[in-house]
Amino acid sequence: MSMADDIDLLRQRVNSKREKLDKAATVADLTLERVESVSTVFDEADRERKRLESSLQLAERRAKRLAQETKRARRLAREADEDRADAENELTELVKRRSKLEKKLAKSEAALAAAEAAISVEEAVAAPAPRKRAATATRSSTPRKVTAKKTTAKATVKKATPRKTTARKSPAKRASTT
Repeated sequence: MSMADDIDLLRQRVNSKREKLDKAATVADLTLERVESVSTVFDEADRERKRLESSLQLAERRAKRLAQETKRARRLAREADEDRADAENELTELVKRRSKLEKKLAKSEAALAAAEAAISVEEAVAAPAPRKRAATATRSSTPRKVTAKKTTAKATVKKATPRKTTARKSPAKRASTT
């Protein structure tokens, strides 16, 4: 073998090594690009994971707050229902009481009116009747006799109608009537 053959063999070996190096460099460059793109995807995925974790924490805090508000609202609704029931019972009692008081007032007013009527009748009977002048030509010439009936207080009470009590108007009704 000659030296020229050795040089050819060495050139072939160098070319072979260069091709292997080029292939390795190409694969390394492709792998580097892949690593860079995967790193970008990883960074995006990591940011998304952190965002979702913070959203989850926020949602959990909101859910806890909403659960507490729900409990508070339930308690308030229950208390309001109890208050409404108490107010309805109290209103029923007050309406009954007012009705009784109105009846008693009507009886008292009727008794007062009867007593006043009895007194005025007694005074009318006790007082002399005023004399009338002679009748005109169109009327009969005989004077009419005025008769006074004595009424008992009991009879007057039955006939007397109680006065209506004036109910208070609500502010809205008062404003509309003015």
